[in-house]
Amino acid sequence: MEATPRPSINIMTALLLLSLHGFIGPAAMAEQPSISADQASLLALKQHITDDPEDLLSTNWTETTSVCNWVGITCGTTHTSRVTRLNLACMGLSGTLPPQLGNLSFLAYFNITNNTFHGSLPVELSHLRRLQYFSVRGNFFEGEIPPWLASLPRLKYLFLNANGFSGTIPESICNVSTLQTLDLSENQLAGTILPLIFNIPLLKVIDLSNNQLSGAMPSSVFSESPLLDIDHSSNSLSGVLPQNICGNLPNLQGLFLSFNQFSGGIPSSLSECRQLQVLALSVNNFSGTIPRELGNLTLLNGLYLGVNNLIEYGSGGVVSTRGDVYSYGILLMETFTGKGPTDEMFSGEESLKRWVKNSLPDAVGDVLDAKLLSREELTAAKLECVSTILELAAHCCTELPGERKGMNDVLAKLEKIRTVLGQM
Repeated sequence: MEATPRPSINIMTALLLLSLHGFIGPAAMAEQPSISADQASLLALKQHITDDPEDLLSTNWTETTSVCNWVGITCGTTHTSRVTRLNLACMGLSGTLPPQLGNLSFLAYFNITNNTFHGSLPVELSHLRRLQYFSVRGNFFEGEIPPWLASLPRLKYLFLNANGFSGTIPESICNVSTLQTLDLSENQLAGTILPLIFNIPLLKVIDLSNNQLSGAMPSSVFSESPLLDIDHSSNSLSGVLPQNICGNLPNLQGLFLSFNQFSGGIPSSLSECRQLQVLALSVNNFSGTIPRELGNLTLLNGLYLGVNNLIEYGSGGVVSTRGDVYSYGILLMETFTGKGPTDEMFSGEESLKRWVKNSLPDAVGDVLDAKLLSREELTAAKLECVSTILELAAHCCTELPGERKGMNDVLAKLEKIRTVLGQM
C-alpha cells in the first residue's frame, strides 16, 4: 500500500508551527530585549539629568509607558521599532551624557540643542554607526573635540557650536567623507585651519567663527568643492588672502572673514566666485583699492568692507571715504539683531534698515537678538544703551555720505556706551 503523500508547507508556515511549540522561542523574543536596551539607555540619561524645569522627562519617561511614546523620542517602523531619533532641544535640561547612550544602535538623529548639559562627550557615542545628525550646540561641553567623531560612517550634520570646546581641530574630522555641514563656531578652539578640511567631498557649510584660530587662510583647495558658505569671522587669522581663493569654489555663496587681522589687498580673483551673494571682509587690515572686478558679481547683495584701510568707496556713483561707515552701520545692525540683509524676512539692506529704524526708540526689545540678552537681563538701562547703539547704526547708514558720522566719532561713541554697560 502506497504511503499517503505529506502536504507541502512553506517556510513561513513551518517557522510559525515551530514557534508555537517553543522551538524558536529565544529568536522570536529577540525584539523585546532590543527595545528594552533602548529603554535602559534612555533611563540612564534621565538619571544623569539634574534639572528638568518643565518636568518633561520625570513625568513622561516612565517604565509604564512605551519608549516610542516618550517625549522627544521617535521610533522607526522597521527593525522592531527601535529608537531612531532623540530630540530634547530647548527643554532647559541640565546634566551629563551617560555612556549608555552608545547602545542606541539604530539612532540616526541626536539633538540636545540649547540646554545646559556639561562635561565631555562619552566615547561610547562612537558606537552610533547609523548617526546622521548630531547637535549639541548651545550647551556647556568642554575639552577637546573628540577624534572618534571620524568613526561615524554616516554623519552628515555636525553642530558643536556655542560650547566650551578647546584645543585644536582634530585632523581626523577631515576623514568624515559624508559630512555636509560642520559648525564649530563659538568655542575656544586655537591653532590653524586645516587645509584638508576643505577637501571633505560633500561639505557645503563650514563655520569656524568666534574662536581663537590663527595663522593664514589655506592657500588652495586641492579639488573642486561643493562649499556654499565659509565663515571664519571673529578669529585671529592673518596674512593675505590667496589669489586663487575661488579657483575650486564654483558654488560659493557666502564668504565671511570679518573681525580678523587679514592684510594686503582684496584679491580681484574673488570675482571668479560667480555665485557669491555675501562677501564680508569688515574689520581687518585690508589696504589698497576695492577691485573693480567685484562689480561682475551679479548675484552679490551683501558687501561688507568697513573698518579697513581702503582709499575710497563708491555707492550710486558717489565716491566717499565714509562708505566704510555705512558698512559698519549695517554690521552693527546685524550684530545686535542677529539678522542680516539676506534674511528671508528682508529684501535687502533697505528692509533691514527700515526694520531697525521703526523699532527706535521704544521697541528695540522686539528686534534685539535674544542671544545677547535674556528677558531677565533686559533692564531699562540696558535697553536704552541698545537703543543708542542702533540709533548710531542708523546714522551711519544715511543715504548721503556727507551726513554720515565719521568713523572716529562712531568708535568714540561706542567706547562710551561700553563704559556705561561695564558699570551696570
